[in-house]
Amino acid sequence: MLNAVLNKKQLYYKIANDHLNRKFSEFRTADGPKVEEDYRLSTLSEIMANLNTNTLMLVDPSFFCNFRCSYCALPVTKKFGLEWENMQAILKAYQFCGGRKSLIFGGEPSIFPSIDLIINDLSKYRTFPVMFTNGLWASSRKRLDKFLTAGLFGVEMSLKAFSDETYAQISGVRIDYRKVESSLKNLLIYHQKGLLKEFKINHVITQTTLKELDRIVDYDFPSISFSLVEPYTLSSQTMIPKGKNLMEKLKTVLEKLLAQGTKVEIDGIPLCMLNEFSKFSREQYRHLDNETRLYLKPGQDADFVLLYRGYQRLLQFKHVDTCKKCSQLEICPGPHMFSGVEYEREGLLNPYV
Repeated sequence: MLNAVLNKKQLYYKIANDHLNRKFSEFRTADGPKVEEDYRLSTLSEIMANLNTNTLMLVDPSFFCNFRCSYCALPVTKKFGLEWENMQAILKAYQFCGGRKSLIFGGEPSIFPSIDLIINDLSKYRTFPVMFTNGLWASSRKRLDKFLTAGLFGVEMSLKAFSDETYAQISGVRIDYRKVESSLKNLLIYHQKGLLKEFKINHVITQTTLKELDRIVDYDFPSISFSLVEPYTLSSQTMIPKGKNLMEKLKTVLEKLLAQGTKVEIDGIPLCMLNEFSKFSREQYRHLDNETRLYLKPGQDADFVLLYRGYQRLLQFKHVDTCKKCSQLEICPGPHMFSGVEYEREGLLNPYV
């Protein structure tokens, strides 16, 4: 069977074309890049045949979010979500094939009505669920205790900004920043006590937040992932920091973080701009990543189990002329396509030779 009808919604199994290689048809519009999925219908048995112990499970309970972040392109107003009862077969298959890692995304997963059940099931099947979240719910220790009791293994909190004003500019909602700091404090305490096994901060660097970036050093986080903003439309290009400003500020912050023992990761910045910090870039590993992903994706009338290889967001990157003479060409995806030409003109792209 190509699909199954279990409750109100259909469930479709799909597999990426061309022998599971990451294949998408990419094209440009006046507003920027668009990505068209390239999948064929499949079966549960075929999906199982391609799962292994390194397969990563990605779960999007819903694309709905209580934020309206300026750099996000998700359809935040659509409130449909996964019909979780339909996912029991694929969860059992994933466990049977040795899968051991699940990441919960969104939207904002914490506001999905069945999130406790989802965490509990992912934990029951020993996939050690980690939630990617804005984290505001963690200001309530009662809510944090509830998620941990359900089996939440880790949290990666998106720290949008560092003050009331900039947080509102980025998130699109007005929040007392003391609530953000309360969430950070609780997550740090629970991690230090060993109750929360993994805790990482993700910060998307924008022109707005760059001036306050030094403040991230004050919190003494165990692990931080910096991502350069990836604008999805031409109108949002102004969020990309000027290259020289970016590297001057980031270099200072990275030196302080490394001195205090913080684990650091960087996304979205070419290796030649990072220079001595290029070893902290995840892009060079993602560029060679050919592991399978199992993606549970909601739709309005049907849900989907998708299987593909590689890291999809690399499609937003592109080599420019300067990159052609670089010895790191095979492991660096180049700059983001919206910033590449500008950074090339600034003379910041200095390829390894």
